[in-house]
Amino acid sequence: MGIYILGMHRSGTSAYTRTVGRMVGYEEPEAEIKSTNQKGQWENVPLRHANEDLLRAAGSDWSAPGEELEAVLADTLADPVKRDRHAALLRRLGPEPWVWKDPRTCLTVSLWLSLSQSPAHIATVVRHPLEVAHSLSSRNGFPVLYGVALWERYNRTLIEGINGRRALFTSFHSLITTPTQVIDLTRAWIRESGYELTSDDVSDQVDGSLRHSAESDDPDDLARAGLSPAQIDLYLRMLELDGTVVDVASADLLRHEETPTTAALLDTRRQLLAPQVAWGVVKRRMRWARYPRAATARMARRISNARS
Repeated sequence: MGIYILGMHRSGTSAYTRTVGRMVGYEEPEAEIKSTNQKGQWENVPLRHANEDLLRAAGSDWSAPGEELEAVLADTLADPVKRDRHAALLRRLGPEPWVWKDPRTCLTVSLWLSLSQSPAHIATVVRHPLEVAHSLSSRNGFPVLYGVALWERYNRTLIEGINGRRALFTSFHSLITTPTQVIDLTRAWIRESGYELTSDDVSDQVDGSLRHSAESDDPDDLARAGLSPAQIDLYLRMLELDGTVVDVASADLLRHEETPTTAALLDTRRQLLAPQVAWGVVKRRMRWARYPRAATARMARRISNARS
């Protein structure tokens, strides 16, 4: 397997993935550039669609993941056809060392890591929950505390999904303020992973202007901003791992149950999105957008057969 870059939306994973990709000489074969990230998001489109399909099958959306997703992932692994289809998508990333990032993978990583017996190399990027929430508020219009709830669900599920596996931890703060140190740490980690390094200068991949606000890490300030004890504790424990490579122990990082209001907020949004999610399932099944020629050919055959 290759290198997974895992982190919540708006956490700097695109910049870090570009950095790692340049280090190992990997070019994302099926990526796209969006208006929200002109340098490219390094999100493999077919794999992102697969993650979206998994979420829809659970009646979920990237912005409102539900607990039913765990059952969908288990069903996918248990079904040989579904399992093989998802394994084939991973192979489309190309030969090792490939580098893959999609924030949705925080929610589905347990599936992808189960598709191969080869060791996976995992790097995790954590950003201050309020900075993530403010960024989501600007981009998507979410209330700040909803963004914090989403941050909690993504990071809890991520930690549970990589429990027992070795991972590098870095922070958005370090990536922006001390990029040279992060690059040196990452180079050492890649060497230990058994991959060769290119001689490329990757310092231009990190743009300090990506950070538009800096929030306090003081627990009292976090509490005054409305974060729960569980959210504060999770953030600070992940932040303590910044700049380290460790065997992930979910019991050490997840000392509290998920904040009760997190499930309530996400479930409310899921109910509001239900018609949109259902229509998304229909569209994906039709496959017109992804496979227009194949879909047209199938329709032509059906019309021809009906006439005959």
